[in-house]
Amino acid sequence: MHAQAHPLPLPPAAFFAAVIRDLCQRIFQSGPGIPALAPFIQLLLNALQRKARRLERLLTLWQAGRLPQPRPQRPHAAPREPESPKRLRLPCRRAWLVRMIQPTAVFGCHLELLLTHPDIQALIAATPQAGRILRPVLRMLGVHPTPPILFRPAPPKLPDAPN
Repeated sequence: MHAQAHPLPLPPAAFFAAVIRDLCQRIFQSGPGIPALAPFIQLLLNALQRKARRLERLLTLWQAGRLPQPRPQRPHAAPREPESPKRLRLPCRRAWLVRMIQPTAVFGCHLELLLTHPDIQALIAATPQAGRILRPVLRMLGVHPTPPILFRPAPPKLPDAPN
């Protein structure tokens, strides 16, 4: 990631929305033409569009000074039971989308540019929700290493059990 901020052609939320819109269009155009994958592609497109709306709303609230107070972090609990195999989920491996649809690789660079914008950096510093929106998109596009500003804080440790 570049140390110096570069000007964005649009306000940050609009730039993110435009990148996501173009990414969705590329996925739709280049996506596998296998009918069985249509539900997966639709899940992916819906998730990306939801992330664009969430970041726009979060940025608007932050600029208006109306961010909700972050909830305290919960300690890590025991692993959950595996979900039923009927539920369709997106993969979580790094660069999985780029491996599936190679032309999507360019969108990682656009998001790296977005992360250099001072408003986005301040938003990420002010609220953990911004990182929860951006990290999965950066991971699916193979942006590596994760920019330091998006590192998650260490979760609080569970108290030791009395012996």
